[in-house]
Amino acid sequence: MKPFKLIWTLRHGEALHNVTMNMNLHDPPLTSLGQLQALSVSTALRDIASQSEVTRLLSELHPSPSQRAFPLDAVYVSPMKRTIHTALLALGDSLSFDASSCSPDKIPGYLVPDLQEAGSWPSDVGSSVSILLGEFEALNGVSDKTREVHFPGEEWCLKTKDDAGPRALEERARRLRKWIASREEKSVLLVSHGGFLGMLASGFWQTMGNLILRIIELRDTVVQA
Repeated sequence: MKPFKLIWTLRHGEALHNVTMNMNLHDPPLTSLGQLQALSVSTALRDIASQSEVTRLLSELHPSPSQRAFPLDAVYVSPMKRTIHTALLALGDSLSFDASSCSPDKIPGYLVPDLQEAGSWPSDVGSSVSILLGEFEALNGVSDKTREVHFPGEEWCLKTKDDAGPRALEERARRLRKWIASREEKSVLLVSHGGFLGMLASGFWQTMGNLILRIIELRDTVVQA
């Protein structure tokens, strides 16, 4: 059996700019509907995991039973408000961003800048780590050592129009696929954005709707350049 990984991809719930169509809103939050959508993800994850083909793949990855509520080894999250909030609501107490106190029943979470949205509009630009720490209690109390691994640098959110160009996005997608392939986790959830997830999965711009959950089988853990 050739080695493989299961990559679960999730676009955030409805955010404010999805309703107002105002792309000048900086790092907009989830709407009330978006929060309700995110809360429904746990049921969707369990439903997909219970499908016979997915169950078979998961048993190949992990022959021994897991103590976790969801069949995930890690969660990689875009460090933007709407994606962080979606992940926290979707997985609840099962998700932990603090590896130093991550018990076997917790799923470790990582804030991954390469998962940020593709564009350069203010709505596609994130906030500094200090602002995120002030907004999300679940990110606080993390040790400095853990923060170095699980969090990006303070200035991760600096972005230019060149960063949103086709070549830069293609390179970011390739870099992320290679990084995922190099990791030891075998079943991971990516919480990201419609534009970038479409590019990551297909190699070209393909917008996904809000709260679309997909699963990708990555065989050989070899990423094509």
